[in-house]
Amino acid sequence: YIGVFHLMVGFVLGAIDEFRVGHGWQGALYGKFSWMIIMVGGFMFCYDFYKEDSLHLPGLVLVSIGLVLLVVHLMHEGLPLAISIILAPIEAIGLLSSTLSYIRLFAVGIVGVKIAYAGNDMLYSAAMEGFQDGGTGILIGAIALVGWFGVQMFAWVLGLVSPNIHAVRLHFVEWMKQFYVAEGEPFDAFGFEERFIEVDKTT
Repeated sequence: YIGVFHLMVGFVLGAIDEFRVGHGWQGALYGKFSWMIIMVGGFMFCYDFYKEDSLHLPGLVLVSIGLVLLVVHLMHEGLPLAISIILAPIEAIGLLSSTLSYIRLFAVGIVGVKIAYAGNDMLYSAAMEGFQDGGTGILIGAIALVGWFGVQMFAWVLGLVSPNIHAVRLHFVEWMKQFYVAEGEPFDAFGFEERFIEVDKTT
């Protein structure tokens, strides 16, 4: 749900940019709205396998409509019809991989919890048994307790840092490519070029 919503916001922003400063309503319709239809149709198609709500056929219809619009968009970009028909489904499959990339947030959370659970199950219990046995068991318990603390700290740092890193990666890679175009003028920190005024360079 998070991935679908986040990418949909990116497509909406891309459609607004296309309409304002891009190719007008045609660019917004064929270039971005087509992806929205494919996203919604693909979500309905996949959701039908989970809930069985008879969304299978409507999802396929929406995906087909989106693919037709995407073919028209590729033809407007100068590609022949045959190549556009081949590339449109390939590009649509790429959208699936972008959506599934958001599962990494769920996976990172599970990994942190499982590491902490393993530390509690293996090291903490061994430390408590060592302290209860006495003698050399106290030394073993102390070592196990230090190891348990290290595992817990590692799980804590992983749970604190890793989701932020993956969230930034999803934001810049999966999301921003839906509307952001890296273009403009090269940055020149100390450059000087007059544009709107006349400058006397002889003084």
